[in-house]
Amino acid sequence: MKAGDYFEVEIEDDRIVFVPQKLVSRDELAYWSKETQADITEALADVAAGRVKEFENVDDLLKDLNS
Repeated sequence: MKAGDYFEVEIEDDRIVFVPQKLVSRDELAYWSKETQADITEALADVAAGRVKEFENVDDLLKDLNS
């Protein structure tokens, strides 16, 4: 523990327990949700497995999407 750290304080039986916490800005809340983290994990697995496509330009991307 050091000055400026954030903690959640819990009472368990006859003990006070300090649980370290991190502050997350409102703009970052969606990123840290379980759903978003699962999506990121899935996307990284797709990249690692080569399940990705690269396009030279937006028109080529749109052609692929519409095919």
